[in-house]
Amino acid sequence: MTTRARTAPETRVRVGAVVALLLVLPAAAAPLWTPTMPPTWVLVSAWLAVMVLVVTQTSLLAQHVAASWRSLWHDALLSAFTCAAGLLALLLPVLRQATGLSEPVAVLVLVKSAAAVVSLGTSLSTLTHARRSGDRRVAWSVAAGVVAVAGQILWPLRLAVPALRTPEVSAVLGAAVLLGWLVVVIGLVRAPAPVACRRRTPPWGKDLVSVLSCGAVATGVLVAGAVYDVPGSAALLAAAALVLLLSKVQLLVRELVALQGSHEAALTDELTGLGNRRALVGQLDAALRRSDTVALLMLDLDGFKHVNDGLGHLAGDELLRQVAERLRRTSVPKAMLVRLGGDEFAVLLVEEAAMVAEQVGLGMHASLLEPFSVHSHRVHTTASIGVAIRREASRLTSEDLLRRADTAMYAAKAARSGVVVHGAHHDRRAREVVQIAEELRLALDAEQLLLHYQPQVSVTDGRLVGVEALVRWNHPKRGLLSPAAFLDTAQELGLGERITDLVLRQAVRQASCWQAAGTPVRVSVNLTAADVQLALVDRVRELLADHDLPPHLLALEITETSVVVDPVGAAAVLGELVALGVEVSVDDFGTGHSSLTLLLQLPVAEVKVDRSFVATVCDDPARRTVVRTTVELAHGLGMRVVAEGVEDDAVLAQLRELGCDTSQGYLHSRPLPPAEFTAWMASRLTGSPALAAG
Repeated sequence: MTTRARTAPETRVRVGAVVALLLVLPAAAAPLWTPTMPPTWVLVSAWLAVMVLVVTQTSLLAQHVAASWRSLWHDALLSAFTCAAGLLALLLPVLRQATGLSEPVAVLVLVKSAAAVVSLGTSLSTLTHARRSGDRRVAWSVAAGVVAVAGQILWPLRLAVPALRTPEVSAVLGAAVLLGWLVVVIGLVRAPAPVACRRRTPPWGKDLVSVLSCGAVATGVLVAGAVYDVPGSAALLAAAALVLLLSKVQLLVRELVALQGSHEAALTDELTGLGNRRALVGQLDAALRRSDTVALLMLDLDGFKHVNDGLGHLAGDELLRQVAERLRRTSVPKAMLVRLGGDEFAVLLVEEAAMVAEQVGLGMHASLLEPFSVHSHRVHTTASIGVAIRREASRLTSEDLLRRADTAMYAAKAARSGVVVHGAHHDRRAREVVQIAEELRLALDAEQLLLHYQPQVSVTDGRLVGVEALVRWNHPKRGLLSPAAFLDTAQELGLGERITDLVLRQAVRQASCWQAAGTPVRVSVNLTAADVQLALVDRVRELLADHDLPPHLLALEITETSVVVDPVGAAAVLGELVALGVEVSVDDFGTGHSSLTLLLQLPVAEVKVDRSFVATVCDDPARRTVVRTTVELAHGLGMRVVAEGVEDDAVLAQLRELGCDTSQGYLHSRPLPPAEFTAWMASRLTGSPALAAG
């Protein structure tokens, strides 16, 4: 811990040193004018000077120790009382016999000597904690402690040794002590404070030893007083020391409780009450040392950002708390469940539990499929879970296990498979993702992403009624890449928003060009869950205005899964888009969380039946029934139906029989670049007027 030194404590050190010098001047100069013990007021002034010096040294110590100045001053006072009680019990009779001093004066001399000893001890403690700090004030503080001790020894020594009371010797001794005080005070005042001091935390055990030592001395004095003739002043100071000792013990207990609380807080996630990343790393390191089989599950919520952005951070926090509670209920005994941060959780399993890590992950994944109730909203969220296992004879470190679990988690997210156990191929994939990430960022800057267009034609008469814009990556080395090669990675890297904006911009520009050429056609653009935000409405409005494109020539396609997390919020965004005149289409219908409620909530004009149903519509009665039912449902709700993946005439004929409105697929054309599609459209649309009506 580092703190700035140039604050009030620096001023306190300088002022304290000057005050101590002023108070000690009469006593330091006394040998120059009297060979006997000076008046009592001089002794009191000298004692006050040493106590002020102790306060000053304590202030300096507080700049190098992670403890409050008041706590350190309490320790100094306890030490002074204890030391004074011990000195009085041991030396008071001896001192009086050797010097002939009265008892009050002798008591004052020994109390003053105890203060000097504490001064020296405080300065030496500062020297220990401030090593390599470059603080020159510490050396002057030690010197001041030495001078204080020397000054306290001088008077009893002069009284006991007649040779030291001659005027010449007295003058030399007095001048030496006075000069010593002047030098150390000037040194303390002039020595610069360092810009910053590193405050060290003293071992808690040292405090305990100090307290026990003071307690032993004070108790010893009181016990001795019950058996022997101990001065009353010694017993009084010992009793005062025990009172201070009790308050110190109380302070230590409070600090210990606070330390324990701060330690627990440092290892606990405040939001969920689970452990945090620091707790996981500590337990993971320990588990790897003592267990042969260790498993780590990394869990990331799917669609959490949409909840956070759509419903607010308070709703996001509530969802995280509910997720944590579900995971806690479905966890196995002795498992450690932690929240790593954001929407990421982790589970640590050892020994027998680690052997069934995949089953634990599947159970947790299943527990999150049921919807959550968050601030009166029904919210769905799933999780992608990566599992990494360290088996016997493996040298995997905690860092390796964390990396592998993270890699497996992203593999689960990309595959939408729920749970993935790490394998060697995932490491290769992770390296590929890093490479793709960098290339993709360059591709966005260099405009290597472009659009191809696939026609949508009327099932009844073959008219062109629209086109779907499909993004492609014109990779400089790998050639033309389909979305499957990079879109999932782009979403993982947070580049999805940039790609969507690029696709929207190019699609609107191209639709505007076709309109200007007299061949207007509706262009459909795919959106992800992250795109369905209020900011999208402003962006679409801006693009339509910039390119002077009628809104009905733009359609936006969403998947069921992309809006199921927050149907109400999605409906609000899509409603504003429809208010602009833009059409909304549900893509891949039947493959996600299909429900009548979803279709009723969203302002949908068109439903697209997924190719997995269309491809086998002639051969599979069950799938044919699904398509027929979808068509009847959509028509009943006033929606059109588009069949994707049409590749032969038999399928087209079947779709016509089932009442499907629009067909899209390789039977009509593969996705084409703008120029080729323009040529294809020109050949199909010669003499065909009203494309705009769609």
